[in-house]
Amino acid sequence: MGYVRYSDRDSTEGLSQAVAVVGSMASNEVHHFSSLEEMTGEADLIVEGEVERVERGREFGQPGIARVYFVTAYIRLERTYAGTAPGKEVPLEIFVGDGSGVEPFIEGFPGTRGLWFLFQKDAEAKRLGTMVEGLGFYMLVSSQGLVAEVNGTAENAFGEESDDPDSVFASTDGRAFSAVADEVRELANQP
Repeated sequence: MGYVRYSDRDSTEGLSQAVAVVGSMASNEVHHFSSLEEMTGEADLIVEGEVERVERGREFGQPGIARVYFVTAYIRLERTYAGTAPGKEVPLEIFVGDGSGVEPFIEGFPGTRGLWFLFQKDAEAKRLGTMVEGLGFYMLVSSQGLVAEVNGTAENAFGEESDDPDSVFASTDGRAFSAVADEVRELANQP
């Protein structure tokens, strides 16, 4: 499953490059969640919302040698389940690899709606002792950190197999999105 501009499309056509970028990262991740409870407990901020826009983000490394790219997506908040949102939108930084994923995200990610499980980059940097003041953005807790809403149904936005019994998506894919949102609200102890 890929990203969907929910206001315009019923399919994921045209977004496979963006999904491939994130999918290739997923196999190298440290955090792999087996339940919504586990993922909820690790997130600094959990929100329901929709991506309004995506911009080119930071770049690191030497041009032509080993350069990595990020995009910044801005999520318009509809509801906060855990943590304190910084305002009416949350800046989300997404690693897109060698740069080939930048344009697919800019073009295909706006309109993506769902539950976003995030960690605050400044807080993580403080914990690690590598604080760079003023970053002020969030990142997904892992590639599992977005439960997308597709036509009222909860779907894995990044293509992980939902039949893996050790994946959070085994308990979310195909369920009514509202039921998954209610479960997260309950897990986060929100009224």
